[in-house]
Amino acid sequence: IMFINRYTSSKTDTEKVSDADHFKKFFKKIRKRQQKKQGLDANLSAKKAKLEVKEGDDTENIGLNLQKDLSVKNSLLASDGASTENFTIIGDHSFSKNNKVKAVLPRWLSHPELIQTDLTKISCPIPDLNCKIMLNLKEKNVTNFFPVQQAVIPCIMKQTQRTSLSTYNYTSRDICVSSPTGSGKTLAYVLPIVQGLINRLVPRIRCLVVVPVQELAEQVANVFRNYTKGTSLRVVSVTGGKGPIQAEQEWLLKKIKGVEDTYESLVDIVVTTPGRLVEHLQKTEGFNLRNLKYLVIDEADRVIDGIQNDWLFYLEKHLGQEIFSSLSLNYLRKRKTLFQKLLFSATLSQDPEKLKKLNLFQPILFTSTDKNKGASDDKEEGTVYVGKFTMPRELEEYYTVVESYFKPIVIAELLSGYRWRRVLCFCKSAAEANRLSKLISFLCPTLKIGDMSSLLQRTARNLVLQQFSNGEIDMLVSSDVMARGIDIPQVHYVISYDPPKYLRGYVHRAGRTGRAGMKGTVLTLTTPSQIIPFTQKLKEANRTNVNELKMDAKIFEDRATRFKKALKKLKLQSEESEENVYLKKSRELRKKRKKFRS
Repeated sequence: IMFINRYTSSKTDTEKVSDADHFKKFFKKIRKRQQKKQGLDANLSAKKAKLEVKEGDDTENIGLNLQKDLSVKNSLLASDGASTENFTIIGDHSFSKNNKVKAVLPRWLSHPELIQTDLTKISCPIPDLNCKIMLNLKEKNVTNFFPVQQAVIPCIMKQTQRTSLSTYNYTSRDICVSSPTGSGKTLAYVLPIVQGLINRLVPRIRCLVVVPVQELAEQVANVFRNYTKGTSLRVVSVTGGKGPIQAEQEWLLKKIKGVEDTYESLVDIVVTTPGRLVEHLQKTEGFNLRNLKYLVIDEADRVIDGIQNDWLFYLEKHLGQEIFSSLSLNYLRKRKTLFQKLLFSATLSQDPEKLKKLNLFQPILFTSTDKNKGASDDKEEGTVYVGKFTMPRELEEYYTVVESYFKPIVIAELLSGYRWRRVLCFCKSAAEANRLSKLISFLCPTLKIGDMSSLLQRTARNLVLQQFSNGEIDMLVSSDVMARGIDIPQVHYVISYDPPKYLRGYVHRAGRTGRAGMKGTVLTLTTPSQIIPFTQKLKEANRTNVNELKMDAKIFEDRATRFKKALKKLKLQSEESEENVYLKKSRELRKKRKKFRS
């Protein structure tokens, strides 16, 4: 029945013989299954010959019937004049892997300007800059630029020069830079901005830098201050960490006496966070950004994804125009404010839908590659690096497979057994960072362990950072607040207590070490259930040089008793702290009741 109702192609004699052999094996398997079901284990050797004879008879009959059926079918097809060329033969499937659909990207995304990441041989000369900036560079012992600085600085300066010399409303092309952490992106936009504003006559807010966290804002502001020495340019960071908004309003502007509702700007460069920017746009009277020339978005992927308080909407509303609306000739004619957008990140999003929110004007993308830019003349070579996260060459990457319960023992072994110092360990949350720092301090009482998270005040965080930089703290346990752009000097090792949820989180955590050509080591602690998705993420980013660091099983036995004691201490301490918090709250309630009664 199977073969009469199926369409098959004409077969040769050898194929018919192979079919008969196939049925012979098939009936043999059926006989064996029947024997197992009936429990006929005895006398197998005696019945074997009889079964083979019967199977041979059956297969011969089937083979003869098969030949008759095929001959009848072929004669019918021949008589009907059927052609088998345009028919799909059932059973003769040829499975092939579907071709991966390639994303169709805009030309500026698919053909970026490539920058090499090799920082071992830096020989990039400094471009022509103002003499005051050159003195500041000499004071900081900067004699050569990194590749990203060598490529980006002249490009920004060229766009600024065209804008200043143009008699028409020339709009500068926007610039996007995606390069590894620690490759010198901050200086790549600081120097050309200072060069472009150094000859200004009246203070106005001409540069606005938006960053995701307060610590990074203060760091960027300090870089601007270092290279504006000897000039009349004024820099201020407004993040909300130092004082109330009234104090920041006094730094930004002052009211002109005798003239109603008129304010004078006191600064040229403002570094802020999205939330604080919205507060000043809403509450600070006289805050004016209509003279803006540069809008810098550092760590652009996080700022775009967060859109805290919808700062883009409020910025458009303040300027009285849709600066991020769809581009058209009519829009360019009506546009009042002409400024250049500069986007920087180690994991810059190359999703057109996300970048559409910023509405970039004829953007230029600079992205990093491990190959020299002039190594190949193939124009399509740039497409290989689109969407790939690049890491510093000097970075050594490892992972260790261990159960969650034993992860603190692994860290204790690395600190005491392997003698790791200047270690930065990342956790998922602030509470987990605080708990882990206390547990490791109990396991390694001779070492100093610190923690840093959003639970600490700004002054306390700055003090901990200073102690870690000076070598007074051996290991610093932190939440992801430290993973973005912050330059912490002398970090030799980075440990991820848990693998980050997204690959860009891994890139930014690892980027705290191996900066500016220095060597560094990254270790990720994964559980057996996490190792497969973690390695898959690394393959997607073309990270094939991540090796496994195996730990000796004896360390878990040797440190088991000490680990249990440390856990008991941590439990007692947490119970005491909870009790103290409860007593403190009860005292505050009593005071409020007394005031209310009086």
